[in-house]
Formats: sequence, C-alpha cells, structure tokens
Amino acid sequence: MGKRNNKVWIDGLLSIKNISITELDGSAVPVVQGIIASGLQELGEHHRFMAYGRLAVETVAFVQAVDEEGPPQALVTGWLRSMALDCEIAEERVVSSIVVADNITFVVSKEVRTRANTLFNQALQGKDIRVE
Repeated sequence: MGKRNNKVWIDGLLSIKNISITELDGSAVPVVQGIIASGLQELGEHHRFMAYGRLAVETVAFVQAVDEEGPPQALVTGWLRSMALDCEIAEERVVSSIVVADNITFVVSKEVRTRANTLFNQALQGKDIRVE
C-alpha cells in the first residue's frame, strides 16, 4: 500500500498502549502503538498511531522519561493508513485508520530530554525500558 497523499500532522498528548516486536525482512523490529490526544475523545480528537524501529525505541524512552509528569506533549507526523477492524457492525466491516509515524517531536524540558536520551542509549545497548 502506498502513502499517496495521506500526510498528517497531529499535536497532542501522547500515550503508549502496546509495545511489541514484529519480524521484518528477517529482523526483529520494535513497534509501539498508542494514542495522540489532540482534544476531546467525544469529538473524535483521539487518534491511533504506530511507530517502528528506532522511532519506537525513542518514543518509549520519552514516555518513560516524563515519569509522573503525565503524558508528554508531542507532534506526530506521518501518513494515514486505513485498516479493517475485527469487529462488525450491521454485518459490515468497520474501517478505522492509524497514523504511521515518520517522526515524533516531543515538547519537553531539557531535563526530560536528557533522561530520554540516556534511556534511549541504554535501550540500544539491550537494556529493557518498557513502559507499564
């Protein structure tokens, strides 16, 4: 599936919902999925996103680095991908979408950025930094 003209930019509070590993070209690749909340959920302003590879590891590091401060403010840029969900409504497949992130920019303090960089480097050295 090509990216076509489905480019998106979403600014909001980022939270991770799932961390996994997938097989890609014979290599294990980390994947994170989560929500970027740009407003009220009732108004449809919560958007699913996914990031993979180094960007997934960096995302986990930043979310862990903010610790008790709450979800970090972030700008997710990427492309919108439609996908069918497993549930059915009125015997029709429900189609949803997910933002496949090309880049995630975190709006955090210098201290948080330093902690995230340390966690990111530890993860690249094989230490587990999973977010619970």
